[in-house]
Amino acid sequence: MEWLVLTLIFITTVNQNRCNAFQYLEIGKRGTIKCSVNGTFNAVLWYISNEEEAVAVFKESEKSGEGYERGEYDIDKDGSLVILNVTTQHDKVFRVKQVIQLTERYVEHTVVARTTVAPDTSYPVITNCEMTNNVCFKQVDKDNLFDCVVQNTRPAVELNWISASTTTDDITTSSVVVAENNVTYTTQSTLSYSYRHYPRLSIFTCQAFSVAPNMMATSSTLIIEKTFDFSSLVATQKYIEMHSKLDLDCTSDINYSILVWKKSSRMDGIFENILYSINDGTHYFTSGYEFGTAGNLSVSEVAVKDEGFFVCLYTNGLIEGMKLYNVSVYVYPSPLYPVIEECKQRGNNCTVYAKFGDSLTCTIHRIRPKVHLVLQAYQKDSPVTFELQQLFVEQNGESYDVSISSVIQLLPQYEYSFRESRVTVECRVIGPYEDLVYKSSKLDLLLPSAYEESGNTGVPLEIRRVIFIIAAVGLFLFLIILGLSCVLRKGKRQTKNEGNDVTSKHEEDIELLQVNDAKEEEDKTSKGDEVKMTPEQEIDRFISHIEKKYQKLYNSVETIPYVRDRMRCVDNIFVDSGIMIRESNEESKSRKLESYEDIFDNENMENSRIFVIEGEPGYGKSTLARKILYDWCHDPSFRLSSVNILIFLPMRQLGGTNSIFEAIRKLLLQGSEPWLNEIDVEGMLRKPAMPSVLILLDGYDEYPDRDTKYTYIEEILQGRQLEHLRVMVTTRLSYMTDKYLRKSLWVRLTGFDEKAGQTYITKSVFNSNMKKGSKFMDILQSNSILKHLSKVPLFFVMFAHMTHEDKTFKSLTSVTEVFKKIVSSFHVHMKAKLLNPEEISSFEHLQKFHDKLDEIAFEWLLNGTNQLKAVGIKLKLGKDLYNHYVKIGILVEESSDCFGNAHGGKIVRFFHKIFCEWYAAHYLANHLSARGANDLELLQGMDPMQLQHVFRFACGLSKVAGEKIIKYLEGIVEGKTFAIVCMAEHDKTSKRFNETLEALTSSGKTYIHGRDSNLLQWSTVCTLEAAGSRSIRIECIVLDQAFARTEEDGIVLTSGTRLPPISTLEAIWIETEDGREFSDNDVGKVLSYMSQSKRTKTVHFQNCLLPMQISKIHLKSSDGIKTVDAKVLERMKSETTKLKKIRNKINHSDTDFDEKKPHTTDGIIKSNKPECINNKNKQRSLIQLLHIASRKKVIIKLLSLYKSYRKVDKDKIVLESGISLPNFGTAERVQVDTEIGGN
Repeated sequence: MEWLVLTLIFITTVNQNRCNAFQYLEIGKRGTIKCSVNGTFNAVLWYISNEEEAVAVFKESEKSGEGYERGEYDIDKDGSLVILNVTTQHDKVFRVKQVIQLTERYVEHTVVARTTVAPDTSYPVITNCEMTNNVCFKQVDKDNLFDCVVQNTRPAVELNWISASTTTDDITTSSVVVAENNVTYTTQSTLSYSYRHYPRLSIFTCQAFSVAPNMMATSSTLIIEKTFDFSSLVATQKYIEMHSKLDLDCTSDINYSILVWKKSSRMDGIFENILYSINDGTHYFTSGYEFGTAGNLSVSEVAVKDEGFFVCLYTNGLIEGMKLYNVSVYVYPSPLYPVIEECKQRGNNCTVYAKFGDSLTCTIHRIRPKVHLVLQAYQKDSPVTFELQQLFVEQNGESYDVSISSVIQLLPQYEYSFRESRVTVECRVIGPYEDLVYKSSKLDLLLPSAYEESGNTGVPLEIRRVIFIIAAVGLFLFLIILGLSCVLRKGKRQTKNEGNDVTSKHEEDIELLQVNDAKEEEDKTSKGDEVKMTPEQEIDRFISHIEKKYQKLYNSVETIPYVRDRMRCVDNIFVDSGIMIRESNEESKSRKLESYEDIFDNENMENSRIFVIEGEPGYGKSTLARKILYDWCHDPSFRLSSVNILIFLPMRQLGGTNSIFEAIRKLLLQGSEPWLNEIDVEGMLRKPAMPSVLILLDGYDEYPDRDTKYTYIEEILQGRQLEHLRVMVTTRLSYMTDKYLRKSLWVRLTGFDEKAGQTYITKSVFNSNMKKGSKFMDILQSNSILKHLSKVPLFFVMFAHMTHEDKTFKSLTSVTEVFKKIVSSFHVHMKAKLLNPEEISSFEHLQKFHDKLDEIAFEWLLNGTNQLKAVGIKLKLGKDLYNHYVKIGILVEESSDCFGNAHGGKIVRFFHKIFCEWYAAHYLANHLSARGANDLELLQGMDPMQLQHVFRFACGLSKVAGEKIIKYLEGIVEGKTFAIVCMAEHDKTSKRFNETLEALTSSGKTYIHGRDSNLLQWSTVCTLEAAGSRSIRIECIVLDQAFARTEEDGIVLTSGTRLPPISTLEAIWIETEDGREFSDNDVGKVLSYMSQSKRTKTVHFQNCLLPMQISKIHLKSSDGIKTVDAKVLERMKSETTKLKKIRNKINHSDTDFDEKKPHTTDGIIKSNKPECINNKNKQRSLIQLLHIASRKKVIIKLLSLYKSYRKVDKDKIVLESGISLPNFGTAERVQVDTEIGGN
């Protein structure tokens, strides 16, 4: 029992004095047996085992002892024993006595010392295998023996093989330990590997036991791969653009035990390991390659060295698999089209004079891989050919310059019939990579008659002389006979018809002459002679030609993408939607138009040069442009009928053009008789006396060169080119600014209201059946989500056509559900046409698995791409997936532009941006839901305001992704309101939803800005409505230049969204653009709106001019309102006190005003300095108040013009701002303070 107590004391003391029972000492080095004492001690004595005499003593700062004196031992200051040179003799038990104080009993500890020798390697070595750290990768084609060895170590270690795919009992192993000089030991364990017994990939671990601490890694890993001929696999072709991100997927099974990526530059080459992962989470990398999610191979920036074959092998112990990729790196040429040397200085589609035998050279620059060029005549059955074409390839860094040169030749069959003519020649890329090139290049050759040029008609000179003489003689005889015949006929006629009317004969002669003239003109034309046109005729011909071109545009409007056989004329489906208009200056006022034709009223046409039509995607900008074309071509009463020439250019097809004249030639004159070249077009448009011209540029946001400085489009918009012409531009919101656009008129499309929606659906869906149209609209308006989406014309049109017979759409509760319904309708419609079960099965698979399309859509949005080369997306998606989405209409493939002109290469785009956002949202949702995703980095690269639908869809598609998105949005500026909208996509009933609503609305101001997108304004209104329906207090709503007007059912915002009366709203703040005037009726409508909410007591007006009196009728109807704060001007400095004095005398009711009592005030009008942004409006407001004061006989004691006086004009003072000062009858004194030196 005593021994047990002592043992417990010793154990406790060990813990306190840091004295471990087993300690290791390395042979041949200085070693320390740690057994330290905390603080001071009286003595420390060290003994070997049970010996009575101490080998080392440290007492009262003095050291002694036998071992100490012979230089074998020492004692540290903390009492630990130091062995100066460790040998095998120190493999023994040591005791230590620690005397802390003489008055206390000493403490004794026992320590077992073990001597060690570190092995030659820091891990068990697997022989016959090249190891990387402690991992060995080995390919085998037969049974093998693998030895795991630890050499020259002390103490001896125990080795054992463990398999990750089988139990330990299934492994055939043997072990042996060999002693070396009785000091060190070598241990070996052998694994017997059976080729037939194990799967394609196997993992074995050589585990070491009884290893001294910190001596070596306790295990090594052996990965065995059975050899395999990868050429037997079908490789997935993967095309990737240089410097873009490569992502190769391997398996969706994230529970793999081993996954290996290998690479070879050739299919028949050696595949080297580049990346592998073991189930313990350890990853091994080769420089430049890394793991993505779920074992994907990822390259952040692809280079040419990454071309080749990649194979992935994986197993989870039960299931194994392989996947092979053939990765090709491509580089788009620069420029994106071949360059014809003869056109190099003049741009593509030029005209050159040439003769047969001349050579042409065409080059495609900086392209990869090598491509093949061809020079050929553009027209079919052309008499011109290009033989002996020579191809030259020159390496240019990691890309190539490919050139072709050929000689212009005439086909033999045209040797005698070819006359002077214009021939169009095309240079284009052919072969598998032709779609890398955006378009072909063309030039017009003006070729003379081949034999006129050579001075040879092809007939010998002697024969030609004979023919000439015979022809001359024959012509002479013919003229003589003709003359005699006329004389004889005339004599007979006079004899027979002397009494006939002379006038009748004269008319007959004129008719005969006209017939002869016509015949002569026809002969000239047949001979190839061009008739010189007057400028007026040239313009008329141009107008007639472009009108025919426009027919294809306005007659081919798609209502549903997959119904391409039902193209509609724009006039049959167009409905006027909401339109707001403003001018480009600081004092602009937005106003609503009743019809789009009002844009072109006389005042706007006289005062404006630039017309900007802006709206969000799907709001009908391009449809409006086509309607304008239609009315210009067909409606003489159309307000634009005064415009003689309307030039329409889709801006997404202007990439690479160098001038507006080249663009017109390329798009509007291509394929026609080329009577006009670029020089002719330029000469026509630059004429000062040119009739009225309007250039309509559709889709500024899709202009490929938008971010390039100093483009010709920028020059035209800013008035540095063609400043005498008017320009109309359509664009998405926020892509253009009025900073540099003088004399511009800004039109904003705000979408369908209920009336426009009902007009459309009745007209286009229900064949003018008003009853059905009204019923459908009633259902639509009863669903808040559908009600909002119906404002977007494109959305409304698709939804109405696809789902008007589907009753289930009434139950949809989120934007995600609505769009899922629309996309599903696309697939259902196409699936119904399939009969073959295999086709149906394949169709369903492609509908479900669209990961590659998701990735492309996401990259497209982030890169701001408007359209893709068909080859790029086709190669990335694969043929089946590409054709699937083109067939159903979500992807649109174009081989020609909107006028039917061939591109020279196919391009592909999403039918609409909203579809791109839908599939991009799938990518985002999957990424955020994956293990180990870098959420913050991905989300920080996205603008929530520009990609709102992506965020909302992603929240609705995945709850995990939604939580991460909402958390991110709540942490960024102005993100909390939008977070509510995203939260509503999947969770409207949670406590968190209500708490977030309350935090956003009940403390502080909720802002709605005028320049917010339609979607953001609507989202904010939805948030406010949700708060009101849950009885959550809303302190104040601030309409910052977002107020348009007030109607019966609410305030209409600039986007067209209605802000309904909200029961829990306490105050509203209306801040308008500077100087906006409110009539008595306008104010009355605002007060009426407020009266519909019990809690709304206060309204603030800022930056606007209110009426001096508010009708008692309006005040009586809004008795509950306690405060109307009329802040007429923005915060003023010294003027504030002055204005308040005036305002106090001129209040809203006349009851307190007594004209018999004298009232006085002062007025100071300051200078209109540039730094005073609102100063001009302040002047107007002050003048208005002083004018009313004068009318009410308020005496103005002093009117001070402080640095604001300019001149006197016709008894009126004109201020520097240009405002005329009226004559105030009650002003007693006027003081003028000018700048120093002013006159």
